Amino acid sequence: DLASRNGTFVNNQPIKSMDLVPGDVIRIGSTQIQILDHPVDIPNSSTPSEPLIPAAFVKAADHAEKLLHDLDMPVTQDTPASYDFAAMNASPSAEPAPALEAEAMPSIDAPPKPAPPMAASAAASPVPPSAPSVPPVRNPAAPPSAGLEFEPAPLPTSKSGSSGSPGTPGSPGGPRHSVEVAEDVTQPAAFRRGMEFTGGRDQSYDNIGQNLGSVADQERRLRAILDDLDEQALAEKDIVFNNARGQKMKMPQTSEPGTHQGADAVVLLRLLLLLCARTGASDIHLEPKRDHAFLRVRIDGMMVETVRISPEMAQKIVGVVKVLADLDITQKPSVQDSHFSAEHDGRRVDYRVSFAPSMYGQSLVIRVLDMKNVPSHIKELGMPTWMSQTISQTVQQDQGMLICCGPTGSGKTTTLYAALAELNSPDTKLLTVEDPVEYDIEGLVQLAVNADVGLTFSKALRSFLRQDPDIILVGETRDIETAQIAVQASLTGHLVFTTLHTNDAPSSIARLLDLGLEPFLVTATLEGIVAQRLVRKICARCKEPYTPSEEELMELQLTPEDTQGRQFYRGKGCDYCNHTGYKGRVGLYEIMVLDDDLRELIMHNASTQVLRAEALKRGMRTLRHSGLLTIYDGVTTSMKWCAKPSWKIDN
Repeated sequence: DLASRNGTFVNNQPIKSMDLVPGDVIRIGSTQIQILDHPVDIPNSSTPSEPLIPAAFVKAADHAEKLLHDLDMPVTQDTPASYDFAAMNASPSAEPAPALEAEAMPSIDAPPKPAPPMAASAAASPVPPSAPSVPPVRNPAAPPSAGLEFEPAPLPTSKSGSSGSPGTPGSPGGPRHSVEVAEDVTQPAAFRRGMEFTGGRDQSYDNIGQNLGSVADQERRLRAILDDLDEQALAEKDIVFNNARGQKMKMPQTSEPGTHQGADAVVLLRLLLLLCARTGASDIHLEPKRDHAFLRVRIDGMMVETVRISPEMAQKIVGVVKVLADLDITQKPSVQDSHFSAEHDGRRVDYRVSFAPSMYGQSLVIRVLDMKNVPSHIKELGMPTWMSQTISQTVQQDQGMLICCGPTGSGKTTTLYAALAELNSPDTKLLTVEDPVEYDIEGLVQLAVNADVGLTFSKALRSFLRQDPDIILVGETRDIETAQIAVQASLTGHLVFTTLHTNDAPSSIARLLDLGLEPFLVTATLEGIVAQRLVRKICARCKEPYTPSEEELMELQLTPEDTQGRQFYRGKGCDYCNHTGYKGRVGLYEIMVLDDDLRELIMHNASTQVLRAEALKRGMRTLRHSGLLTIYDGVTTSMKWCAKPSWKIDN
């Protein structure tokens, strides 16, 4: 770093020290300097092949001379104009050093000039070191004509281990960028390797805009991620877009020059959808910032960054998605929701889109709704056999109410869809009211609430009672009116499924009473409550045993004596799980079935603690118990229990 007030940049990245190679462009203030692989003729110069010395280097040399003087070290009296950069650290047989070409930079964003091809002689000879990256020292053995001698920083070896002649880029002894990039080992290896295109994850937010790269770089990064995934069945061009009205859209297949001006955004969107199809990602997030935008996906409940794009590209992607979703592209400050679909591998995948205004532009979230993720039977939920049998017996009744509770993203809707799929038959009418409709399921009459036109859960549920249903699913019980109508429906011979946002099963009863329901109505209609969470599964291909630390045991409130004879497992990471150690998710369940004794306690307004204690006596397995058994079975690890601190697993 030459201590410029505006900083020193190499290839538009701020640096403190860096080993330079031909083609690199240094920017200091409004001046850019390009490293070439051979001397060039300088216009208006008496010596055509004489290297041009930038004023910034002269300033740096003066600073170095003062430093040496302060250290009481001898300094040659050469003038700055006579510094022989070609002779610095060069052997007598070395080729001349690369020239430094300085020119006025018209714009910070102007693209650097490409470096000319490297001559064969230059490629075979060692490249002399660049400008000083450490304090200069005097070499006593050097002849006086050498001027100031700069000690070069040690050069890193090639990651690939490829052989090559000294001094060539990519060889162990050749010049390479020496900027250290912190590797985020928590991300999949494919994503970590793709970070080479954006400069890694250790860049500060102030400097991200310098590392966006071109659209080609962003495409290359996404393709590198896709090529490194285990799943390769679906190809990019296999994705056919349908708009919100179900009409096929003719979209560009390439972003080559001469195509549609939005083709590059279409290609990025297509690659993101392909990434979701191959990884099972549930959401795509576009988050605009001041001088860039994040593109992230949610895989197994965890957010993973893919690429960082320019604000202009973010606007293009927003425009493409709005066209697909049949939305007004001029309404930027408003909240907009819609959907579109795409055909993958002979089947349709739906995408729900949500736009919201933010400080630096429109935030976009695309929810992936793939029917292959919907279980067709309760047994496919991954719960123990006795649990699935208990739920099956509960949902086979002619009337009553089943509640599924848990935080957002805990799989409540998936559990209820599995119950509906088990009951779906030609002799049964099933109605659902949701906000919004998650999956379009054959055999169900599904209605989405719309507050803009006054269609709320309560109004939709009231109208459903006149539709002669057998089973009703209410997406969420939010208020007393919805709760009262759901109870009334169950009292009149209907089976009602609904959800609540509570931490565990006994807390759901307190929530219903807090909404304003009478205890006798709760006891007369409620048949059972299912509380659940989702945790990540250990990858089956790289699972290995290990001994948990004391901290992990303390997290689980266990002692070493409690774990005697128990084996713990973890994933060490492999290509199949993208080196995360985890693949997929599994549910933890807590089932509370009401009997006469529990109903009697509810009638007397018993506390949640009393209800929980009584349910435990009757064999209820808590979420914590389910989690411990899942760990002992080698399905998950204790470390992932704290992945979402706001989700309280331990009751």
